[in-house]
Amino acid sequence: MKKIFLCLVFAGAFSTVMGEAALPVRETWIPDDAFKTITGTYGAQGLYDITMIKGRDGETGYVIRLIKDGKMSTVMTNASGAAI
Repeated sequence: MKKIFLCLVFAGAFSTVMGEAALPVRETWIPDDAFKTITGTYGAQGLYDITMIKGRDGETGYVIRLIKDGKMSTVMTNASGAAI
């Protein structure tokens, strides 16, 4: 899992604050089996976040945002990782 380090610097009485964010972000509840399939298909390194959605037919889908070379792209998949 890729971690991003954040450095926030404030002037005055505040000091430097460092933290880290673990990616990918799960925007909604994602079942573990679907999460493992999606991270296996798209790779955990460029995966930014995953959001579960419901399609018109009631099928569960996922909106996945990927970061590569500083650019973000969006992919919609089903639980098996196939693009829809």
